[in-house]
Amino acid sequence: MKMSIPRLVAGSLLLFLSLQGVQAAEDYAIRLSPPVKVGSKYGLEAKLNEVSKNVITVDGQQMRNETSEESWRFEGKVEVQEVDAKGTPTNLSVQVQKLTVTQAGNSSELLPSGSRLTVAVKEGKKVFEMGGKEAEPAVVKALREVITLNSENDPPDDVLFGTAERKKAGDSWPMNLEVLIQTLGKNGMELKPEDAKGSVSKLEEVVTMEGKKCLKISSNIEMQNFRPPMPTWMKVKQAKASVKSSGLFPVDGSGRLTATLDHLMSVKAEGADPGGKTMALHLERTLKGEKKFRYE
Repeated sequence: MKMSIPRLVAGSLLLFLSLQGVQAAEDYAIRLSPPVKVGSKYGLEAKLNEVSKNVITVDGQQMRNETSEESWRFEGKVEVQEVDAKGTPTNLSVQVQKLTVTQAGNSSELLPSGSRLTVAVKEGKKVFEMGGKEAEPAVVKALREVITLNSENDPPDDVLFGTAERKKAGDSWPMNLEVLIQTLGKNGMELKPEDAKGSVSKLEEVVTMEGKKCLKISSNIEMQNFRPPMPTWMKVKQAKASVKSSGLFPVDGSGRLTATLDHLMSVKAEGADPGGKTMALHLERTLKGEKKFRYE
């Protein structure tokens, strides 16, 4: 049966228009750190594992060769106490349900269930306090990568990894190298733009989790030839680092549901100290973890 020319044209036009609609529906705004309100609450579960290796030699004699491993588990609830003009949290109240550390196969409780602490931005830095006093170093170490709170030395993800353009699944875009370099500089690390090539973010796919349409977004930073904080008399012989992360971000902007991180850093340096002794360092660190958020 032949189709008339007018019907064929009309059918093709309808197909074209329907495809346009499908194409438009596949484009998404990238919102990694949407604004929040005071009083917002969420449950948080996190697992982290860190392995560090330190080798130090002085005048050719090995003085230290240590490898340590620590793992942390956190469960608790977080409530937003204060936000800035852009809706970025600046003060959080954290109720601990579980906070443990595992070292050499032995686990211990860092804080008892029911403990409360405050995480706030003060003078541009993230500060952990309990009862108006700074929290113990072991507690700060356990929570510094767990509790998300941006300071001058830790800009929001949208600033560092985001884009103002709408993206489709499979699209990638460069991260903001200028912000990365400035951020590292505030933390005492020197990096040149040409030594962070290929650092990108990507919209991997669109999935459904807990009944919500979510964007799975990953980021990858590759760095080399940087200079970490160390004495001026030491010369960096080799330095490389990678920072990989990913998360599920609901399209409705209600806040990420999951986050993963995989960090690696290796530095070799040597030099003559003020006393004339030749010192060599080889430092390695890996940090892997995952977080789950549940909003109330």
